[in-house]
Amino acid sequence: MSDLAGNRFDETAAGASWDYTLVDGTPPQATTIAPVPGARVASLAQIEVGFNEAVTGVDAADLRVNAQPATNFLVTAAGTYRFQFPPAPTG
Repeated sequence: MSDLAGNRFDETAAGASWDYTLVDGTPPQATTIAPVPGARVASLAQIEVGFNEAVTGVDAADLRVNAQPATNFLVTAAGTYRFQFPPAPTG
């Protein structure tokens, strides 16, 4: 281990310590979406999205259909979210 100048860390020096942060640079990927994008449905009351890892900070407004945010969402399993929508107007 070394600093930005290339100086090797001396773990034997008095008071030697270090701090580090682990960074996950790979964003979560949606692995399942139901109904599948492009599917024709008679009405759309909910969309379920599953991710390949746990995600945080999910909110109902994160998913929109025709510019309208979901009204509610549920965590159905680790990394799987069900977004619920009000009935669309007829016509």
